[in-house]
Amino acid sequence: MGTACPLAAFDLVVGFDTEYVAESATARSAELLEEDPEGIVQRGNRVLCISYALLDPHTGGKWSGMVTVEPIRKRRWSLKQFLEQVLIAAMDLGVLTPERMRAADDRRPKRECRGLKICLVAHFTRADLPGFSDFKQLKKKFSAVRKTYVTIQRPHVFTARPRNFRAKTSVTLRDTRLLAPAGYGSLAAIGDMLGYPKLTVPDVMTSNGETVRGITRMDLVQERHPEAFEAYAIRDAELAVDFLSTVSALAGRWGASKVPPTIGSLGVEAFIAGATDFAGYCGRVVAPGSRRKLVPHPVLAAHVGLWANAFRGGRNEAFAHGLFDAPEGRCWNDIDLASAYTTVMAGIPPIDWNAVSMPTKLPAIAVLDAAVVAQIRFRFPRQTKFPCLPVPAGSGLIFPLEGETTTTGAEILAAINMGAEIEVVTALRFEFRQGVHEFAGFSQMIAAERARYKAENPVFEKLVKEAGNSVYGKTAQAVAGMRSVNPDRSRYFDTGSGTRLDLPQSRLTNPVHAALTTSILRAVVSEILSNLPQERVVLSVTTDGFLTDATLDEALAACDGPLTSWFKQALAIVAPDKSLLEIKHQATKVIVARTRGALTVTAPDSYKGAPILARAGHRLEDFSGTVWEEARTFAEIFFNRTPVLKLPGRDLISVERQWMEDADLVSIPTMKRVNLDYDMGGIPMNPKEVNGVLQFTTEPWQTKRAYEAGRKALDQLRKNGGHLKTIHDWQCINAKVSHAANSGTQKVQTSAASWMRAQIALGLCGKSKPLSAAQGAAALTEIGVATTTKQLRDAAKNARARGIPARPPGLSQTAENAILTAAFGISSKSKHGVMVLQFLEPLISLVKSCPN
Repeated sequence: MGTACPLAAFDLVVGFDTEYVAESATARSAELLEEDPEGIVQRGNRVLCISYALLDPHTGGKWSGMVTVEPIRKRRWSLKQFLEQVLIAAMDLGVLTPERMRAADDRRPKRECRGLKICLVAHFTRADLPGFSDFKQLKKKFSAVRKTYVTIQRPHVFTARPRNFRAKTSVTLRDTRLLAPAGYGSLAAIGDMLGYPKLTVPDVMTSNGETVRGITRMDLVQERHPEAFEAYAIRDAELAVDFLSTVSALAGRWGASKVPPTIGSLGVEAFIAGATDFAGYCGRVVAPGSRRKLVPHPVLAAHVGLWANAFRGGRNEAFAHGLFDAPEGRCWNDIDLASAYTTVMAGIPPIDWNAVSMPTKLPAIAVLDAAVVAQIRFRFPRQTKFPCLPVPAGSGLIFPLEGETTTTGAEILAAINMGAEIEVVTALRFEFRQGVHEFAGFSQMIAAERARYKAENPVFEKLVKEAGNSVYGKTAQAVAGMRSVNPDRSRYFDTGSGTRLDLPQSRLTNPVHAALTTSILRAVVSEILSNLPQERVVLSVTTDGFLTDATLDEALAACDGPLTSWFKQALAIVAPDKSLLEIKHQATKVIVARTRGALTVTAPDSYKGAPILARAGHRLEDFSGTVWEEARTFAEIFFNRTPVLKLPGRDLISVERQWMEDADLVSIPTMKRVNLDYDMGGIPMNPKEVNGVLQFTTEPWQTKRAYEAGRKALDQLRKNGGHLKTIHDWQCINAKVSHAANSGTQKVQTSAASWMRAQIALGLCGKSKPLSAAQGAAALTEIGVATTTKQLRDAAKNARARGIPARPPGLSQTAENAILTAAFGISSKSKHGVMVLQFLEPLISLVKSCPN
């Protein structure tokens, strides 16, 4: 690990914050503007002040202050003017000496000029940069990342003229919001992480006698509570500087040489700094004719599309919908895999990019000791509760009983262990090799850092965890756009050109690592689900966790398959003292609405943790209660929702529109329709009403086509102004969903019927055969396979031309048995019917042996 703080590369660190008030809030026609988004954007904000906090990165000295800005848009300061005042303050404080200023003079020869380097930092820079008069130029100097502005490539360079000096100055912009862990992106949360809080301002009374929160009328706070206003503004700038300094010190300790712009880049810098063979691990080679440029290994480049086809997201499904009480003596446990992504990546050995083959037999494909990808056709036994092969559908994944997909050896192995029949279309195999396991070492470092911060500062532990997980995210960056089938090219808004461009690859992008990581994790979770006791219920699964009435001991006992054994070995590398599974939440009564939509209603008396609070993409605007109060509020919404219920909210103006219109950051009122209906990830079974809302469990869809038909029925219901809440709502789409559920079986029935006609046509019908075509057709009809004479003659003609397979095409042995017993109901005593049955005697014996 390194020790030098990357901030030492700068002459000065400047935190800043602009305080402003929306003009719509001060206008007499505020009520009208609230309903007029265009008016809100055009009026923009009134900038009140700019606060700053200075840090000398070499001595640790800190200073802060504030400048008041005239509340007239055309008199706003430019960033250059602001930084010139900051430089004057730094010179007065002795941070910048006259000698240093003269060395930065841009009139000196290029080799002798040592320009000033400033690291400029704020929290959510997209709110602050428009407060400068030169935003029209600044917006092109910085990059838009996750809806805010930072420096990604070259710093912003200009000539500053503080007093009588003339200094070449470069500005690198950082945003603390991009360096905070998920869920802790507010400045108040950052204050809690640092140990001293973000300040608040008092409520104020408007001219019409209404008392409002001071944060919404900072102009009145500035006027009536100037000391509180100034302290609040300065504290925000100080928090930005202190948080950046803390994260930069962490980055330096991890060996990073630059101040990271995001948590993701922090993880990548740390990984690269600790790697001994970065290029080999990532499948890179030096480009021909170049000394440094790295390009994908030619073998990997030749097969990138197949591997990218296998890259999909996590397993996210709701297996139920409605209100559920835990069984007597039990509770609902939200169980998670430990350190899922980092553990899986740590378990994948180095890959020999030259050792490649194209196997055709399952023993060489369904493996964990090589990097294998395959396009396959599959069919699970009908009774399978949790089929494990992902099929893309809509914007996500479904896990049907049969279909075609591209995945890796891990999921194929899990599927075979569940009894699936697999037909390989094409496959590719890279061998693993001996050598330094780059990500294992990185994962061990992340685990040690997490353990350290868990005791010192739990929120920083989350930051470290996210930095570790982000390395996986960087391996997957832009991989979806490499697919040979239906590529999904993510695009971003380029602030330099004002256009949308394809997201570029990262330094770690590798479709093999991306596909292996996600598929192994899905396979591990699927294996655990399939091994749980049959009487246990699973309500939902979300990437690396599942909600079940199984105890932790029962879940651990289910971790005895090859996938979980592999995961245990990988976990021993990352965190040898950590349990494979852990309970995150407990509840005695829960609501499951849809994928990523679950809530605690009641919890065990002894439970002291947080509630399950998966909001399914919804948000309560300006909610100030506890998480338990928020869970109760969402539960009320679930029970009392109507087809037209909408939740009020506010959307920030988009980066693109703000860039195009040189607009201030403003929020626009919105009303968003509530969608807590089941998303049809499975077939609803035995629906009933509990507390006035639907309750049902589900079974897997037979095929993707069946799912799409069922989903279409739901979408049509919502499009027509309805929703799926009561039994009456279910009855509106029940017939369509039931038809969709049976469509896969009907397809197999059709295949089996065609095969039977061909067998009978050639075996029993025609010249010198015991039956005529008419008699054969009648006999088939008698045993349940409706057939006309023409169909039988056509079947004979096609059979002579193409031959007849040993069993119906694409039909597994298990499905064949079920079809012959259930679909065709073989039972006939007629002369010709008996003759046909005798001819099909080999299949009849299979029927009799079928347990169903």
